[in-house]
Amino acid sequence: MVKCEEMHNRGCYVAVKVVKNKIAYTQQAISEIKILSTLNHEYNSHEHYHVLKLKHHFVYKSHLCLVFELLSVNLYELIKQNNFRGLSLNLIRIFLNNCLKAV
Repeated sequence: MVKCEEMHNRGCYVAVKVVKNKIAYTQQAISEIKILSTLNHEYNSHEHYHVLKLKHHFVYKSHLCLVFELLSVNLYELIKQNNFRGLSLNLIRIFLNNCLKAV
């Protein structure tokens, strides 16, 4: 994933996943697009279920690219910010609660 600024909406950042130009990776990404589109449009319209938002997708130089909402930090960066001392039980409880709502 890379952080990108939208050209048509300056100041708005997104996360872009560039998929390798291999049949297996492309097929997996197409499945991901279908699943996230269904979840985003049919089940997560009010952001209640904490499902990552797929904004759109496109092909660039034969690579499928998926554009997502930009979230704050990934789990590794969060643990790194905490000097690799782990996370509090309260924070883990919040993460787990959000994961269970999504499932």
